[in-house]
Amino acid sequence: MHKLQPIIPDWDLNPHTVIVGGGPATLCFLIQLLRKGRLNEMLKDECFVILDKGEYFGCGHLHQKVVTCNYTGINLTRLILRDPFYQQKDIFDNLFQRRDKSSFQEKQSTKNNFSKNEINLESTQKQNMNQRTSLNFKVDGNIFVDLEKAKQFYEASVIGAFREIISTQTFQELIKYGNQYPPTSLVSYYLQLIGNTLLRYIYNIKQKVVFKAYHFVRQIQFQNDGKFNVRVQIMNPDDEQKSSATELDESKAFEPKVLENFQNICCKSLIVAKGQIQNNLDFDILRQKYSKIQQISSEYFLKDKGCVEVFKQLNKFQQNKKVVIIGDSYNAFACAYLLLNGPKLYQYDELDANASSQFAFKRKSYKCQECFCEEQQTQSGTSSQANTQSQFEKSTNKKIKETKQTKENSKNSKCKCFGNIEQNNFLWKRVSFLKPEFKKGEIIIAHSSEIKVHFQTEKEAIDCDYSRFQGISKNKDGEIHELTGLKSPLRDLFYDIIEGYEQRIDLEPFRTDEELEKILGDDTNLIINATGFCSSELIIKDLRGNQINLLKEENDGVFEVDEFCRIKSQQGSLKSIYGIGDNFALPSNHISIQSETHKSKIIRVRDLKYYNSVIPDLMIESYFNSLRNYKDIEKYIQYQDSDYPIDAESFNKKSPQKYYYNSFQSNSDDPELNMNQHLAKIEKMNKINFQRAENFHKKSKI
Repeated sequence: MHKLQPIIPDWDLNPHTVIVGGGPATLCFLIQLLRKGRLNEMLKDECFVILDKGEYFGCGHLHQKVVTCNYTGINLTRLILRDPFYQQKDIFDNLFQRRDKSSFQEKQSTKNNFSKNEINLESTQKQNMNQRTSLNFKVDGNIFVDLEKAKQFYEASVIGAFREIISTQTFQELIKYGNQYPPTSLVSYYLQLIGNTLLRYIYNIKQKVVFKAYHFVRQIQFQNDGKFNVRVQIMNPDDEQKSSATELDESKAFEPKVLENFQNICCKSLIVAKGQIQNNLDFDILRQKYSKIQQISSEYFLKDKGCVEVFKQLNKFQQNKKVVIIGDSYNAFACAYLLLNGPKLYQYDELDANASSQFAFKRKSYKCQECFCEEQQTQSGTSSQANTQSQFEKSTNKKIKETKQTKENSKNSKCKCFGNIEQNNFLWKRVSFLKPEFKKGEIIIAHSSEIKVHFQTEKEAIDCDYSRFQGISKNKDGEIHELTGLKSPLRDLFYDIIEGYEQRIDLEPFRTDEELEKILGDDTNLIINATGFCSSELIIKDLRGNQINLLKEENDGVFEVDEFCRIKSQQGSLKSIYGIGDNFALPSNHISIQSETHKSKIIRVRDLKYYNSVIPDLMIESYFNSLRNYKDIEKYIQYQDSDYPIDAESFNKKSPQKYYYNSFQSNSDDPELNMNQHLAKIEKMNKINFQRAENFHKKSKI
């Protein structure tokens, strides 16, 4: 049998940790380290690196979405607050003020004047939205945020590294939304600004750019020297796949082409924060009767380009615009809301429009020495890096020529080493057509399971007659369906539909293909897939190159992690590989969830506040312990008849099984119980390996 050898990395960069994905989960994790005073530990020695296939750090899939967000504006400001302000639920109560109630009570008195048989759709929708305004807040009445108090509060409670964020127009706009739900485009840009500030803060400390854009991780493999080999493919940001104007297939979306350029990165620990992908529709009737041009994913439609393409197609139909949305969660109702109300956009440029701010001044006066906009290549780069850098350089020069910018300007304001923070350029702003108008029943939401609604308290749910639904799931704070339920304004839309105020949308349950076929009929013009998400591809291989079978949740298809956020396989939790973000699901008894009635084994978490508080706390110690343990186990045997490297000195101790360095780490915390499954194999190998270990140890001291 051949001797296993570690793979030699292509980079001169040798990080101790690779973070796969640069979305909200990664951003929240790093902010939590900064908040706890432990970010400097990650910056020691070889530092860490973040690999992302895009150029926007912090926002993930939220970029270019044109609907309202699932988080309130005031709660999103928690991300940059120091301890203990970011955890306290009532910390913002003093920032709210109540206006005169007379106008609000007047709106409430009109509710009983509606006749469900004689409804003007447009006027009813507007009046009903006004009536439900109080549902967005914990107290009744017309409430607004006192901006003067808010300014004083945030100046006193913000993390020092993010002080310049509170001076931005984007942050001020977010505060104004209070307990309402802002546009996703505003939230995305806000996260980009935070991510850019954090990466610059890290650069000032370590003098290293840790964010690598257009780096797509293909696979991860264990090595017998205790490290991991990460196989990375470089994406080209210049060439894009052009989307056809007549086809609505999300696979034709604008994405960078892949270069024939691969790199290997070796690291001691991994944090995987990849997002999820849209489920595929798996119904026989759709494959047999409806062409692909009539089927799109909700993720494609909810973004700027997809929305414009869909509206163009729907405007071609003069009489019937029947749209069927298949799904029962946030995306399904977000698509319906977008069809009725059109895009909700936030378009602002912090670098030009607010040029006098501290945030803009720092970035305009900065000259990048690291990224592809620098004309001369660094001498330490490899040939493959130089090739990639050359293509990046051509891309930048082309853009400079098109926009007539100077090279100096490009260096100052277009640098993407710390994430792209250029102004969102929405296609919707440049089109001349109007959004389509729908008649009664032309939009159908076909759902195969219960539609869940979020409420702050059980009393609020009972007042809204939600008690008629079975299986209400409450968290430890008494909130109902906090993780999976519809939130305003989608919750308001749901009640408008079931109460008859919104007649353009029908809710149709189905269980079988025959029932779905009846709903679709012969006059459906568009089918939107909003059936949910599944885990994106994650390939992890063992020492021999065999793919490891990772555990997945049966219903949602997301990967399982243990209480320390370590990715689980069939043999146990993977050593030093952690999973965070909505691609991974936690045990239902997790301390941060503690659901009273959840029946499932694990729960998919998509709420930012969990990754901004409890979840990182539980994995931080485990993560840093894995790095310390690696330093204690620096010498290994590379032998031919086993896949497991073993520390030489561990055989001199009473419990050698405790130091058995396997590719897997058991879920149990009991060290004796951890190794029972491998004890027989260890005892068999001890006599053979002990002599080899002694010889290797003696030679290493010479």
